[in-house]
Amino acid sequence: MLIYKNMNNPEPKNKSIYSFVLEHTVDGKYDGEDLPDNAKISEKLKLDGILLAPGLLDDYQEETKDQDKVKKICDLLEAISVGEDKKDDLYKELIGDENAISLVDPVLAELQNRKVKITEDFQNLSQWLMRESTDREPVKFGLFLAGVIDGDAEPVLQLVLCEEFSLFAAIALIKRVKEEAGLEQILIDIASKLEGWGKIQVIRLMTEYLELKNTDWFLTEGWKNNIGPQIALRCAIAGKLDQAVATADLNKIVPLVEELIPDLGSQGLDDYEHAIFVLKKIIERLGLEQMNIGRLLFASRILDYLSNKEMDEESKAFGWSDESKNELIELYKSYVGRKEWNNLTEVIFKGDDMQLANRVSSILGIDIWEKNFRYLSEDHEKARTDDYLWFNLMRNNSKERAEKVFTLALEVLPLDEFCTGPDIKTEFQQDIGDARISFAISAILQIIQPFSGVGADLLAKSLNSPMVRDRNMSLNVIEKWSVDNLKNSKLVDVLKNVVEKEPEQSVKERIEKVLSSVGH
Repeated sequence: MLIYKNMNNPEPKNKSIYSFVLEHTVDGKYDGEDLPDNAKISEKLKLDGILLAPGLLDDYQEETKDQDKVKKICDLLEAISVGEDKKDDLYKELIGDENAISLVDPVLAELQNRKVKITEDFQNLSQWLMRESTDREPVKFGLFLAGVIDGDAEPVLQLVLCEEFSLFAAIALIKRVKEEAGLEQILIDIASKLEGWGKIQVIRLMTEYLELKNTDWFLTEGWKNNIGPQIALRCAIAGKLDQAVATADLNKIVPLVEELIPDLGSQGLDDYEHAIFVLKKIIERLGLEQMNIGRLLFASRILDYLSNKEMDEESKAFGWSDESKNELIELYKSYVGRKEWNNLTEVIFKGDDMQLANRVSSILGIDIWEKNFRYLSEDHEKARTDDYLWFNLMRNNSKERAEKVFTLALEVLPLDEFCTGPDIKTEFQQDIGDARISFAISAILQIIQPFSGVGADLLAKSLNSPMVRDRNMSLNVIEKWSVDNLKNSKLVDVLKNVVEKEPEQSVKERIEKVLSSVGH
């Protein structure tokens, strides 16, 4: 194995990415957030300071079409392999417009076509790029080279813990470690320390390139991440869920099945060939085991999924039919409809977990509106900081309740501080406190919308919100008012005042149309 020789730092003199990762790795887990070159990346991609999730960009890059770029990089690599000092020239190419992920395959193909020999200088280049680079793309390219040549694996094992480099480092390990059983455990250990796109990418590689043995881990831990359900189906297949469902602890596999419920285009139950069998086996087992609220929430979500499932040709290809779908619906509906649930819900409705109480009440058709209202009335701090609680009051069917809601809002929300005049802000440009006030206003406006003439004092405030959405929602309410209700309220004067200050043309035109309808 080649011992790394320092080839001098790249042209930039800042701290290397590798050193930064080492400093922020504690107990085998990377705890850093912003890499040292984040400002450069933001400027390069014109992100205006917005940070992308580590590893996200590499998930969506396509192979470069710039063959001149590929040729230039290969020329430099070939020169380095015969001892020429071209490393700084290569470094400059690697921090250009192209990302490393778009270059590696065409560069590798061209190197193989040229029959470039792997020399000590070539090996040392890989180590230099990984250890000394102050920009992320050269680090990734160094990891790519580490996968096709021998060399010290230590930087690979360190960089893989940072989600920005997990994909490249995992590929390098797959190409370097020859014993597959040992490689599987190495990658499981690594994936267990990742939470984002890095974990998603490592799991994808494992399921595509390895014959996996540790099925339990994929069912219980492999699918978990802080991005979304992108790898749930892969883990269900790798973990042999269809075989485990008959005997495995339901507490361990039900969370994965819930993650398989389709969401935002991700693959899940709709794309799983054993979905019907697994869902039927689970409901059969649920019926025989002790009931708890977690099981109720799960069964309700599956019932919603089944009720909304479209029977298209793709579904039929996976074995679905109207008969199989309706059979499952009846099984889950019977379970959710058990009278025994009422014995388990009393403690929930007496507690302070209002989100859980509202989910359960919605499933069982129990009206807890008064409890929601009382909770907000008694805890003004919660009313100001938890916009979700206002949405709980949207399940409303009376004018009397709507009037109680807007009166409470005027009492507890800091509307005078927030509604300082029209602006063009969006929820992404607000601090979290203001965003919550805005979302609370949105919920309240939806509550009062069906009732003409209700909420004039609140609407007078919300028309002066700095959030465009709030003003549009205010107009949604006002446009449903009768002309008489509008004329007899103070809103005409408010509208005449705000129309002069309104910076958003589309909102201004809506206000003018409302004023025109009442003769102004």
